[in-house]
Amino acid sequence: MPQIKTFLIGSELERVDTEEQVIYIKGHYFIDRNKEDYAQYDSDDQGLQLLKDSKVAELQEQYNIDDSKLSHKVTFRVLLPFCIISAIHYMTRFAIAVASQVGLKEDLGLTDSQYNLATAVFFIPYVIFELLSNLLLKYIRPHYFMTFYVFMLGVTVLCNGFVTSFSGIIVCRFFTGLFQSNSSALYYILANYYPNHKSQKVYTAYYSFGTAGGLLSFLLVKVADKIDILSRWSWIFIFEGILTILLSIPLFFFIPDFPEGARFLDDDETIYLVKKLEVYGGKSGYQLRVGFKDVLAVLSDPLLWWGTLAYLGVLGCSYSYAYFEPTIVQALTDDIPGSNKLLLEGIPFAISIILANIFAWLSDYVEKRAPFALIGALLAFAGLILMESNPTNNTVRYYGCSMAVVGLSCTIPVVVCWVTMNFGGHLRKNVATAWMISFASTAGIFSNFLFTDADAPQYRTGIWANIVFLSVSFLFMIIYMLSLLQENKKKTSAIYREHFDALSSREKTFLGDKSPSFKYML
Repeated sequence: MPQIKTFLIGSELERVDTEEQVIYIKGHYFIDRNKEDYAQYDSDDQGLQLLKDSKVAELQEQYNIDDSKLSHKVTFRVLLPFCIISAIHYMTRFAIAVASQVGLKEDLGLTDSQYNLATAVFFIPYVIFELLSNLLLKYIRPHYFMTFYVFMLGVTVLCNGFVTSFSGIIVCRFFTGLFQSNSSALYYILANYYPNHKSQKVYTAYYSFGTAGGLLSFLLVKVADKIDILSRWSWIFIFEGILTILLSIPLFFFIPDFPEGARFLDDDETIYLVKKLEVYGGKSGYQLRVGFKDVLAVLSDPLLWWGTLAYLGVLGCSYSYAYFEPTIVQALTDDIPGSNKLLLEGIPFAISIILANIFAWLSDYVEKRAPFALIGALLAFAGLILMESNPTNNTVRYYGCSMAVVGLSCTIPVVVCWVTMNFGGHLRKNVATAWMISFASTAGIFSNFLFTDADAPQYRTGIWANIVFLSVSFLFMIIYMLSLLQENKKKTSAIYREHFDALSSREKTFLGDKSPSFKYML
């Protein structure tokens, strides 16, 4: 056996003279000490991944698991119900924007500022209760928790259809936001079923179903046209509320718990999946009790803030799209007789779903996130510039609007996956996901007031604000990427590993991605 002079354990370079168990895989030498430290002769990342893959292959043999079949099973029992909930969330969240196009504001006598307030109030409980929702999952099994939220969301949306005043719509929108404040919990549970290098396709599929759910609200306008009882906008809420309530029944039986207690997995599948995820991402710490100081430690991490601020800008632009898009499409249909408004509204979303999933596949294939997030942001930026530079050309503005929605739809799921999956362990992933989603969602509050009737139909103030937000987001994506590079480099030092090794077992588990063996994905 050749003597290994220099090798990598986790991310620390050391020297070894002892005869330890050395594994030779595809031209690389590895050393395995504690079944959680990974070593490599030339510190090549691909070689390190090969060792992890080989350990997972050993687990497959040990527990007699067909990983491909198990992956399909997880997709059907985990991803599918969450995609349905994602569609419900987007459908009900933007129902008010659709309803406003078919008489909501006129029937309720809402002024411009009152309508903006009714839209913005949704985000107040949505922001406040996201973190609490995630922490409650430590004490309430997800399939109970999620089903209750979906059912109550349906009831609340149904009530929207019968409001007769400004105060009524305010109350209903508040509770609609409250019962959608489990959005980050959905991402959090998803993150506990997939390793980082295979997660982007999952996140993008989840987001794509949300996009499709938003389109469903527009389709319901056509159905409401056929009914003479009540106003058309009322039937949009009534249909969506009834549909959501009905879907909550089968979802109770399909919504998964965490892998450690998943009802659809047998004992061997559970053990295999948990150990597999430990190989790729470290121990989860699912059973450990969480204190307030533990939560604060995660919230004080600069990596969380850089990622959150990057997400804030793109999400704010996405929320704004619902305000200027209908005006542009309506103006275009007026310019082109016989054009199909529904088709014009649907084309950008259809393209965005296709391109976003291509981005996701490529991102997982090359195991990189930053290039795809930045390219999508640049595409959206170009679209906004196109709209701003052509204030009177509705055809060009439509193309710019389409570029913006396609770029944002490609960027948003990548940023969410990039940030959340770079946090290891239940605690850090839990808090980071909730904080990023909730804090960035504050963009939904102020974005409502950037697009006013006084600024229509060009909405130049709002578009310029979005250009600034997107520029800031792009900047923080760069900062986040450089910070990850710096952290990965820091983990290669012996001093860093000595400090980490001196910690208690509980502290190591809670620190998750701070382990020298965890490599941040760029």
